[in-house]
Amino acid sequence: MSGDGSAVWKGSGVGKPIGQGGGGGWKYGVVGAFQTIASQKWASLFDVCTVEEYEVDQNQNYHWKMWEWKY
Repeated sequence: MSGDGSAVWKGSGVGKPIGQGGGGGWKYGVVGAFQTIASQKWASLFDVCTVEEYEVDQNQNYHWKMWEWKY
């Protein structure tokens, strides 16, 4: 969100428990794209697909990576 409006990203993914007995947290894979924009300033977002990987440990700390594909 900015002074020029906002963009709406939608995606979905899967997750699985990690660590011994699933007590080590969770790992997720997500893919998505921008669906709605409020300003033409953000129009280039329609040409981007994102892939994310999230890892959450047993203390709710997280680490994530994001890649983008422009088409």
